[in-house]
Amino acid sequence: MHVCVRFPLAALVLLPLVGMAGSCSRSAGPPTKTAPPASSRPAGPPAPVTTGPAVRLLPEAQSWSREEALAHLADESARLSAAVRLVRLSEAQPLVLPDPLPPANLGRLRVVKLSEVFWVLGWDTGDAWRLAAPILIDRAGAVSIPTDAAEEEASVLCISRDADLFPHLLLTPKRVLLVGDEIVTMLVGKALRGCRFAVRQEDGYWYLALVLPRSSIPASQPASAPPGAPSVSDARVVEVARYEWDPYEEAFSGPALDQLPDPPGGDFELDVEASEGLVPVGGDLPQPPPLPPAGPRGEPTPF
Repeated sequence: MHVCVRFPLAALVLLPLVGMAGSCSRSAGPPTKTAPPASSRPAGPPAPVTTGPAVRLLPEAQSWSREEALAHLADESARLSAAVRLVRLSEAQPLVLPDPLPPANLGRLRVVKLSEVFWVLGWDTGDAWRLAAPILIDRAGAVSIPTDAAEEEASVLCISRDADLFPHLLLTPKRVLLVGDEIVTMLVGKALRGCRFAVRQEDGYWYLALVLPRSSIPASQPASAPPGAPSVSDARVVEVARYEWDPYEEAFSGPALDQLPDPPGGDFELDVEASEGLVPVGGDLPQPPPLPPAGPRGEPTPF
């Protein structure tokens, strides 16, 4: 019997987090801020080929073996039925596939091939490059929910058109996982103070940002971006930090600790040790962990 695996919080990746999204193209080089030809710029997230809305599951799919369901994933007309069958065979109970499955839920489901390793099943968000509450299916038919129960409903997979230039990233309220040939934990929040991660675009370039929803800012006081913050049009959030993707290093560079705009003030902090895909650049330096208490001879007490 195939059992669904949930990855622990500190395991891994979006985006990645995260050896990251597949093998990176060394010839393409990392995105730059100088103006290269448009054809050399990262294509970024919009828009993979997907199955589109489905009206029903194939009745015969209920009797498919795992091998038969895997074979049908390549068939666009049977892809959704095959993905649902694989999840049912795993005995997982994901948010997007309650049993019985209401027709309204069925109409929201989409299946996308991410790489030679993973397919993803999730809820349509209205954006071609975003799936909510994603479930991953690997090439052997193993089903995994890459978030814990508290994160699942708020998780979103941002799908890149070219994962060699910008990776597929799974965003949760506190983490960024990279989904490539494996799943890697790229960034982990330690104290986000109401901020959340978001994939954004500026001048044709895609990057990861930490944003503060304007609902977190007192309405009686105007929101002001911190000095040097990039100007990106989105009235719903204030961008407080950005993390640039380097396909050579397969990592994001950006601050591990920095101030929030005033209001609300204070600061945010990422967990540097848990963030496998973070190169700390800019911001303030996090405080080092405290030394263990001294032993009887003045030596640190071992743990």
